[in-house]
Amino acid sequence: MFSADFDGSASGRREVRMGGRRRDDNSKADFIARARQERRLRELERARQHAASFAQRWWRGRHSAACTRRRVRSEWDSQMGRLVQITSAFALKGLTFEPPAATITAFTKKLVFFNRVRVDGARVTALASILHKSCRAKDPKNNYLSA
Repeated sequence: MFSADFDGSASGRREVRMGGRRRDDNSKADFIARARQERRLRELERARQHAASFAQRWWRGRHSAACTRRRVRSEWDSQMGRLVQITSAFALKGLTFEPPAATITAFTKKLVFFNRVRVDGARVTALASILHKSCRAKDPKNNYLSA
């Protein structure tokens, strides 16, 4: 019921807790210096964590953009392949096929989105050829300049 070191007296030696200070602390100045150092270390750790978070966020964004560009480039290649097939089918029958200006606009927007100079030179050339033919079209729906 009572503690083992209870001697029955009402007055006893008081124990004052110094909030984390140890008895081996030499002085108040040492204590303050150590507190400043610990605070500085915590601030450096926060800055390091923030920098790591920023780098990860940047990399995820760039990686996501690269994946999206690859996907749109693949779609563009597929759609351009179908357009070439349609044009070739018309040419076999002795007819000309002029893609609608809206189709050319869609191709242009996608190419601008994913274009990388070192990678997409042939794609730019292919679209430029289609644009050039479109600009000579007499039908305003197929002429890119009148769209």
